Amino acid sequence: AVTLAPAGLTVTAGPEGDQLAWQGDSGASYIVTVLSTTEPPRTLPAAPGTSVLVPTAGAPPGTQHCYTVAAAPTEAGGDPGPASAPACPPGVSAGAMMPAA
Repeated sequence: AVTLAPAGLTVTAGPEGDQLAWQGDSGASYIVTVLSTTEPPRTLPAAPGTSVLVPTAGAPPGTQHCYTVAAAPTEAGGDPGPASAPACPPGVSAGAMMPAA
C-alpha cells in the first residue's frame, strides 16, 4: 500500500499555542515536525488523531513556527510516511525556518 502525505494541514495561532488540523484517518497515528526560526526542526512523539495543540510556551520571544505532518510507522523500526508540505500561521513564511542540522 502506498502511504500518501496527509493533506489539508492548517495552523491556527492561539494564546496557548498553535492548533494544527489535517485530513486523514482519525484512528491512525501521526508525527508532527516543528520548524522554527530559532532552532533546527524537532519531531514530536507520534500521537493518534488528526489535530494537535503545539504549546508555544518557552520559545524565545519572536520565534516563529511552521509544521509538517506525516503518518507514523505502522511497525516498530519502520519509516514514517511522506511529510505534508509545511503549513504556517498567517504572516509566517516557511522559507524563514532553520534547516535541519
